[in-house]
Amino acid sequence: MIMPATLSILANVFTESRERRRAIAYWSMMKRGGDDHRTHLWRPSAASLLVGLGVPCQRARGHPRPHRRALPGAHVTETRSPRASISWERRCRRAGLSILLVAIISGPERGWLSPATGLTVGFALMVLTLFVVWELHMEHPMLDVRFFKDMRLTAASASITIAMIALTGMMFLVAQLLQFTKGYSPLAAGLRVALPLLVVNFTVMPITPRITERFGPKRTVAGGLLAITGGLVLLSLTGLHTPYPNLLVAFMLMATGFSLFLPASTDAIMGTLPKEHSGSGSAINQTSRQAGQALGIAIGGSIAASGFRSTLDDYAPGGPVPAAVIERAKESIAGSYHIAEELDRAVREPFLRLVDQAFVHGFQLSIKVSAVTAVFGAVVALVFLPRTLPSHELNPSEMLPTDLVVDYDEIDRGA
Repeated sequence: MIMPATLSILANVFTESRERRRAIAYWSMMKRGGDDHRTHLWRPSAASLLVGLGVPCQRARGHPRPHRRALPGAHVTETRSPRASISWERRCRRAGLSILLVAIISGPERGWLSPATGLTVGFALMVLTLFVVWELHMEHPMLDVRFFKDMRLTAASASITIAMIALTGMMFLVAQLLQFTKGYSPLAAGLRVALPLLVVNFTVMPITPRITERFGPKRTVAGGLLAITGGLVLLSLTGLHTPYPNLLVAFMLMATGFSLFLPASTDAIMGTLPKEHSGSGSAINQTSRQAGQALGIAIGGSIAASGFRSTLDDYAPGGPVPAAVIERAKESIAGSYHIAEELDRAVREPFLRLVDQAFVHGFQLSIKVSAVTAVFGAVVALVFLPRTLPSHELNPSEMLPTDLVVDYDEIDRGA
């Protein structure tokens, strides 16, 4: 709840587009720091830090700070719109996405083309369609789907979801790869993945607004997604004996692309909506990210599991590893390494070699699919995002002063 609310606040506090763009870049940077460390300590700090950046932003641009005393409650305007209860709508959306995730996760076991998988996907799409139809008939919908008629917003939202599908699946698998095949502890693996991403994010994201202003959202978002694609292609070449520095290059390339596309696409969403709908824009941004993350883990993990099982299926019978052990290993990638601990040494070593090869094959297959997904996101950005910076026509409410400030010095001089 905190991060969508802070993004909505930023859109109302930083009303000038250039300031908003920079605030969103810092917001994205702080949020990414929280995501990388999987802690909530970063997240509350983002709101207070960014709102506090208002004065430094003004002073850095050369504006003198007048001696003013603001009336209490005048800094952040009220942008809430009247709405109906959203409990049913939230449950409907959640149910549709949950059923879709179940279909994707169970795909390797049931078969991707099996009737059960097809029926589950069809039911999920039916529930999500019901949600859209319901929203269209609501006077105050939880999510006004009519906003998506603007292809700028739709393309930006789709780019975020597609990129998150590609990146989250990678993050989910590469940590396991470093632990299972490279022998790193969970902490060591996490640091080797998160720290390079964090350093690049904190370096590149602050300059992304200037890049966006120079090249426009179309080329910035597409360029970022293509950089992510390049990193994924390098990562897909990972083998059992690939050294960590090779992975580091791929991580840094992907982090650079992420640092470019995320602030630009978030600004494209927030810049196309009037300020009274900034809450909806923030919700669209957050939902796009979370849906992409959930789908990325489900799709990436399922594809890796399919590749893992296909390698085990190709194992010739009569080898040093019994067929019963192979069948048990097909149930889970992580479980296979626990099975190895139960085996005699004569069977354990060939079994671990087989499992490592199977996991690397599934990993490479999943990363290649992620790379293709990122290319598709770049195409969406190139086709639908505008060359110029996002904007919308001002409505009467936005032409009014956004906060009430009393300049007592000016009053004294007039007296």
